Amino acid sequence: MNLRGDETYLPRWSVLMTLSATALVLAYLYDSFLLVAVSASLLTIQFSSFALIHYQISRLKITRMVYQRAFEDSEVEVFVIVENLGLLPAFFIEFEDKFYPGKPQNPSLFFDAVKRRESIVQSYEGTCSRGRGAFIIGPANVYISDPFYIFRIRGEVDIRSDLLVYPKPEDLTNIDALRTKAAQIVGTECVDTRSGHSANFLGVREFRSGDNPRHIDFRNSAKCGQLIIKEFEYSSSMDVTIFIDFFRGARLGFGRTANLEYSIKIVASLIARIAADGHRASLIGVREKKLVYCEPARSEMAVYSMLEELALSNSDGGVPLEEIALDLSDHVFYGGTVVFVVSKLFSESIDKWAVAFATYKAKGANAIVIRMLETGFVAPVLNPRIRAEKAALEEIFEGLCRDCGVTFVRYRKNDSIAVLFEVEELEPNFAFSTKKKAIPIEDDESAFSSDVPRAIPIEIDDRSEERSRPARKPLSWD
Repeated sequence: MNLRGDETYLPRWSVLMTLSATALVLAYLYDSFLLVAVSASLLTIQFSSFALIHYQISRLKITRMVYQRAFEDSEVEVFVIVENLGLLPAFFIEFEDKFYPGKPQNPSLFFDAVKRRESIVQSYEGTCSRGRGAFIIGPANVYISDPFYIFRIRGEVDIRSDLLVYPKPEDLTNIDALRTKAAQIVGTECVDTRSGHSANFLGVREFRSGDNPRHIDFRNSAKCGQLIIKEFEYSSSMDVTIFIDFFRGARLGFGRTANLEYSIKIVASLIARIAADGHRASLIGVREKKLVYCEPARSEMAVYSMLEELALSNSDGGVPLEEIALDLSDHVFYGGTVVFVVSKLFSESIDKWAVAFATYKAKGANAIVIRMLETGFVAPVLNPRIRAEKAALEEIFEGLCRDCGVTFVRYRKNDSIAVLFEVEELEPNFAFSTKKKAIPIEDDESAFSSDVPRAIPIEIDDRSEERSRPARKPLSWD
C-alpha cells in the first residue's frame, strides 16, 4: 500500500514534540533528572507509535467480496475482510471505499482492533442508482492510528471489483393480452418438418451428444441395442424476435432519461416474460458496426445473456432499424412473432418499412411495432411547419402499420410498461425477482438442450468468416 502522513493529526504530534523539547531544555538548565525522564518518555512514545502504525499497516491484508451481477435500483451487499498478518494487534482501522454504481459513493467501515493472526468481516450495502452498465468498485483507502491516537496515516489499497448492472425488467402480468391485438404474442401455429420442440411426433433417430435424455425411446433402444431418441416437429410459434434501435441518429434525451433507456427496459421486460412463459426469445441490434445476435432460447442463462447485452448497449450504431429489419429477415422463422422498438422516424424510411412489413407478412409472422414517441424526450417543436410534418409522418407510419396488419403500440415517456398495451389485468403467473435465481423455468428441459447463452458479436467487415448461422442473408452495409 502507498502510505502518506495524514495532516489532520500533525498538530497533535507537533505539540508533543514541543513539550518534549521544552522538557529536555529545562532538564539541561536545571539539571533535573525527572525532566529528562519525562522528555525521554515522550520521545519514546512518539517514535514507537510512529514505527508501530507503519508496521501494522504493512501487515494488513484487505479483501473485498461482492456478487458481480445486480439489477438497477437494487441493493448490493459488499463484504470487506481485514486480516492482520503481523505479530502485534492493529488498532483504529477505517476502511473507506468508492462505490461508483450508486449511493453511498464513499462508504466507510470502522474496525476498533484486529488481533494478531485474526480476520474480521464487515459489510455495507450500496444501491445501484446510476442505472445499467459496467461499473468498478474501488480503489479503497485505509486509515490506521496508533493506540495513543497520536499519528494517523493513510494507505491506498488498489483492489477493484467489477459489477455489471442489468436493466430491471418489470412484471408484465398482462402480456397475454397481446394475443388479442397481434393474433398471439408467440405467433400463429406454424410447424416446419424439421426437428424441434412441439407436441407433434416427427420420427426417431440414434442418440447424439447434446440431445435431451427425456426424449429417449427406451422401447426402440432395447430392440436396436443402442440409444434411440424421439424427434418432434419444430413449432416456430415459440420464437419471438425483438429488434431494438441502437442507431445514433435516433437518440433522444440524455443519461437515464434518454429514449434508449426506456426502450431497453421494455425489451428486458418482454424477454423475461416470454422466457418465463416457456417460449424462446431472441434479440437483434447493431452497435458500432457490429451485429450482436442472441439466438432463440428460453433458458435462464440465455435470458441473462440478453440482459447483459442490453446492459452494455449504447446509442452508437450506424445502421437505421429499418435496414436491419430488411437485411436480417432470415433470422425470423415462419409463423413466429417479431417486435420492433422504433425510437425515431425518418421520412426516407417509410418505403423501407413498407418492404420490411411485407416481407414478414409473407413469412406468416406477427409483427408488433412499439413506437417510442418523442414527447417528453426533447423540447417541444415551436415551428408550426416542422410540427405539422412530424405529425403527418406519424400518421403515415401508423396507417402503414394498419394496412400491413401490424399491431401499433404507442409509448410515451414515464408510461407504465406493465400497462403498455392498455388491457385488463390478468392473473399473474410470473414474478421477476432481482435475486441470483431470478427467472424460473417450468421444466428442466433447458438443462439438456442446446439453449445456451450465445451473444455472437459479428464484425461487419469479416462477416463471411465469422457468421455462425449458415444460409443467412449477408449484411448490406459496410
